[in-house]
Amino acid sequence: MPKSEIHPKWYPDAKVICNGEVVMTTGSTQPELQLYIIKYHKIK
Repeated sequence: MPKSEIHPKWYPDAKVICNGEVVMTTGSTQPELQLYIIKYHKIK
C-alpha cells in the first residue's frame, strides 16, 4: 500500500471525458481527465 503522506490520492474510477461526453473510466491521480479533439481539414 502506498504511503499517503508521499503519494497523491488515487482515483480507481476516474472519468475520461472527451468533448463533453464520458467515454471511459480508468485509474488516475485526478478524478476527471478532460480531452478535446478538434477535427481539421488538410490544406491543399
